[in-house]
Amino acid sequence: MRDILAEEGRRTIGSSLSQAGQSSDCNLKAVCHQEIALKIEEAIEMLKREDQDGAMDLLDGIETTICSDSSPCLDGDCSAKALEAIHDVKALLSAYFTLRPKLLQGGKEIVHFNEMTHEVEFSSQDVERAIAPLSNSWRITILRMLSKNERSMSEIGKALNMKTGHLQFHMRALKDAGYITSDRRRRTYSITIRGERAINGLAELMASLG
Repeated sequence: MRDILAEEGRRTIGSSLSQAGQSSDCNLKAVCHQEIALKIEEAIEMLKREDQDGAMDLLDGIETTICSDSSPCLDGDCSAKALEAIHDVKALLSAYFTLRPKLLQGGKEIVHFNEMTHEVEFSSQDVERAIAPLSNSWRITILRMLSKNERSMSEIGKALNMKTGHLQFHMRALKDAGYITSDRRRRTYSITIRGERAINGLAELMASLG
């Protein structure tokens, strides 16, 4: 998973700096972009060492330099694109460090600590399966509703003003992922411990992104 995030970070920075370079006539752009790329590589190495604070501090330092009155940047649009790319990389790192201990698979944690290498291990496929059902605003809303109290399908549908077929689609995705469960006798749905951890993890992620 760290390798995937590292490559995504490089791709994000590379694409944004390339766009900035094409539209900028600044004489310093080549030197600035090279310096930013080197700093991003340093942050990626810190990611591999599980040094969250170090990586974030490094990225914060780049942002501060670009935004400061003493910034050497001579092109506002170019610096804006660089800042946007750095923000995206920080978002990737925040997602990794915030969500990884919250992810569960079948009632068991899908992240494991290797006592030999002292590294946290999990497969990218497991992470994708855990996060994919959460990438929808309706499902997040449903989880929030159920975190307060159990509800029937009709109650949820009425609260969301959603057609039954559409609601069933979202409920099935959440149930298959283990975030909610149903009581056939009472015909109600409730959030699971896994679902509560997902909500808490997302709250921490949003807080860390400001």
